[in-house]
Amino acid sequence: MYVPVAVIVGLLQATDSYLLFKSDGKPNRFNYFMSTTEFMWVIISVVFLLTSDISGAAFLSPILFISYSATSFIVGTMMMKHLADAENISEISVPLPFIKLGFIFGIIYAFFNVLVFLDVL
Repeated sequence: MYVPVAVIVGLLQATDSYLLFKSDGKPNRFNYFMSTTEFMWVIISVVFLLTSDISGAAFLSPILFISYSATSFIVGTMMMKHLADAENISEISVPLPFIKLGFIFGIIYAFFNVLVFLDVL
């Protein structure tokens, strides 16, 4: 059940990045929903990784997502340190390279999980 949902999470990640791009990096309600979804998916991925007996390419799916999320958290934290003078969250804008990275990851993650689901890998 993990892999089919991972496809949906990847597509939602790409959609999240696309909407950020369309709003010039200004987060909206969907982006906040996706932040929560991604956080929950990291927890699910860790539990899945530790409790399942998966092997092969399917083993990489939770590792990819956990790695991406950890990297995004670190980079986001570093970016926030430079925005200490922002009065409120509505003044914050996500940089275009970060948006592109999220979009590319979402597409690759979804495609990778489709291949795992179809047992191509």
